Amino acid sequence: MALEITDSQFREFVPRYYQLNPETDHLLFDGNELVDGMIVLLEDPGHRGVDEPMGEATASARQMCNRWTQVSRLVNDGETVRFIGIYADGSQRKWVRPIEDAWLCKKGVH
Repeated sequence: MALEITDSQFREFVPRYYQLNPETDHLLFDGNELVDGMIVLLEDPGHRGVDEPMGEATASARQMCNRWTQVSRLVNDGETVRFIGIYADGSQRKWVRPIEDAWLCKKGVH
C-alpha cells in the first residue's frame, strides 16, 4: 500500500545534511516516541549515506535511510525498535534500530 503523499520531498532522496524544518517536522528524542503511521527519517546525518561514489551496498543503504518512510508494525523491546518502513513508491523495508536513535517526524501525520 503506497503512501498518499503528493509533496515531492517525500518521493525524492533527502540531502545527507537535511535539517529539521520547524514548519513541517518535529524531533523525536528516541525510538520510544515512534508510533505506527508516523512518517520518519533518521535524525543523524551520519546514517544518510556518504560523499563517495555509491557502491551496491551504499546505494541500498541510501534507498533505505535517505527517504521519508511510514512506520508500520512497530515493535519496541526496550533496546531496539523494529518496523516495516513503507515508502512513497510503495516499496517496503524492515528497519531494526537502537532505541537511542533520534528521528525526524512529519507533523500531523500519524
